[in-house]
Amino acid sequence: MPRSDLRGAHVLVTGAGRGIGDSFVAALLDRGASRVYAAVRDPRTIADRASAYGPRLVPVTLDVTDADHVGALSAEIDQLDLLISNAGREGSGNVLTQAESDARDLFEVHLWGPWRLASAFAGRITPATGGFIFVQSIAALALSRRGPFYSASKAAATMMAAALREAVRDSGLTVTNVFPGFTDTGMLAGEEVPKANPRSTADRTLDAWLAGEANVFPDSFAELVHERMRGDLDEALSTPGAMMAELYASYVDGQPNR
Repeated sequence: MPRSDLRGAHVLVTGAGRGIGDSFVAALLDRGASRVYAAVRDPRTIADRASAYGPRLVPVTLDVTDADHVGALSAEIDQLDLLISNAGREGSGNVLTQAESDARDLFEVHLWGPWRLASAFAGRITPATGGFIFVQSIAALALSRRGPFYSASKAAATMMAAALREAVRDSGLTVTNVFPGFTDTGMLAGEEVPKANPRSTADRTLDAWLAGEANVFPDSFAELVHERMRGDLDEALSTPGAMMAELYASYVDGQPNR
């Protein structure tokens, strides 16, 4: 039987130091998780929160692009119910001129890092009641005008997660992709646009995972893009810049053209 709540759960959250990751940590602890492994590059950055939450919050060192880090962490954690792959980075540039090293790093963080973690932990996550959450972006489905390789890396990660869902289906593990839109995190600190609360994103995602949902569109902009793409996928693939410019304008004006 799937879990009805998160009481007693053991959960690993990557990118737990701020934004949506930090909100996942708080939401999990508020919902009664027994152990939340908060994965960050430097655990000292969350020492105050670890002290406040006590032994239920365990800071762990993790760079998702480092296979040795992933291997060491998988050896350290012997019980896990839910893996939340949230670590990410912003990315912008021109598709023809962006440095190859930067584009490759986006794929390391958003695709290969979550894949390494999924491969390392899939066999030890609690069957039938456990699973995965992958924090993607609405840019995985609709091209980011600022960051085409950001979109590409998130799109690749979305397909990887979909393949994982098929691979673990017989074991009863639940795999959920979440596609946030504009969210009030450090990545969008300078963006003058209405933003969703990251705690709301975390709570809606956890509710969706518990309900066995495959995909979550946790805020109004994500819902707007999702609805438009359901109606006209050809437009999203053939003239994505124009479509996203129109959706952005209608979202900012508060009068979405549905």
